[in-house]
This record gives sequence, C-alpha cells and structure tokens, in this order.
Amino acid sequence: MNLSPLELIDMMLDLSKELDKAQRELERRVIEQADAEALYRLTKSLKYLQTEGTVAEREAMIMADRQIVQERRAAHLAEGLAKSALEAVRSKRTQLSALQTISNGIREEMAFAKTGPGP
Repeated sequence: MNLSPLELIDMMLDLSKELDKAQRELERRVIEQADAEALYRLTKSLKYLQTEGTVAEREAMIMADRQIVQERRAAHLAEGLAKSALEAVRSKRTQLSALQTISNGIREEMAFAKTGPGP
C-alpha cells in the first residue's frame, strides 16, 4: 500500500474518531452490564427471601424461576457485550498504533530524502 502523507493523516483521523466512538460504546455497555448484574442479584435475593427450605432447596427453586433465569441471561449477555466492546476499543488502538508506525517510517524517509545520510 503506497499512501501519501495526507492520506495517512486522513486515515489516522478517521480511525481516531472510530476509537472515540468505540470508547463511548464501551462505556455504555459497561453501565448496562452493571445495571443488569445489579437487577439480577436483587431479584435473586428477593426470591431467596420468599422461599423456604434448606439452602440447596432454596437455590434450586430460585434457579428454576423464570424471572431469575431471564435476569441471569440478561446479566451474562450484557457482560459478553461489554467484553466485545472492549475488544473493539483494543482493536482500534492497535490499528491506530500501526498507522502511527507507518507514519513514523514515512517521516524518516522524507527526512532522509531531504538531507541524505547523516555525517
């Protein structure tokens, strides 16, 4: 790939905007994850208090409850989506780092072409 310095700058700016967007998405997903986990734990705790029997019996009744299953699924799904958003941020950072490396190489080539080899 043969890029001009301006094309490279444009690519870096675009990728920087994508990184900002990915970071905002990550923040949103982490908040959703925390909210879903809190709701799951609260719902489970309230159901636990409403049941009777041994600890094992109470746990079995709770895990068979449709609402608890749905809340647990939502919490786990939110966790997975937050992890996915984190990977998107990491990927954008890596891409930006690669473009910065290319940019540094181009800058050095331009300096060399202008001044020639050092003394």
